[in-house]
Amino acid sequence: MRFPLWIGSALLLVLSCSFREESQPTRSSSFFDVPEFIDGEIARLQKRHIGLRKFLQLNGKADTLDVPAPDLETELDAFLKADINRPALGDAYAVDSLWAKDYLKKVIYRARKKELTVRQLSIHFQPDGMVQEIRIRTLLENAISRQELRGWYKSGEAFQIRVEQKLLGKKEDLEILGLFRTNYENP
Repeated sequence: MRFPLWIGSALLLVLSCSFREESQPTRSSSFFDVPEFIDGEIARLQKRHIGLRKFLQLNGKADTLDVPAPDLETELDAFLKADINRPALGDAYAVDSLWAKDYLKKVIYRARKKELTVRQLSIHFQPDGMVQEIRIRTLLENAISRQELRGWYKSGEAFQIRVEQKLLGKKEDLEILGLFRTNYENP
């Protein structure tokens, strides 16, 4: 029995499309998706019309700023860049889990290779499974400079970013503590 040419062509088209879809790069679901989580937090905070009180310290000199309408994507950029959830990084991180009684309390991802920028990422969970806190440590290093960033984000409450940078022997330390405030009026 012979198939009409159009049935064979349609079958070939369907099979080739399905193969093409599978070969397209997709995000891995192996690791916690920090950028997706932070994007969700940004949207939630923007709906609440939060403000931000920032405590800054650069090389020992301190300052405080109140920002009624902060650019949260800029403020939380370090967390958005802490993306290890990519197919190419599937085996690049060791994963440890800590359980407390009947719930997952913490997941820690540690880089297996020194050349990876995100050296450590930990996700802390509440008993109801909601994310309580994210901690990151990144490291960029070459022959003339070194930049280490450590930060934490507490869901909907606050964040801290500490950066130690050395460039040609000169050292700079920056610390930012941001507290979200809800007492700003709706613009």
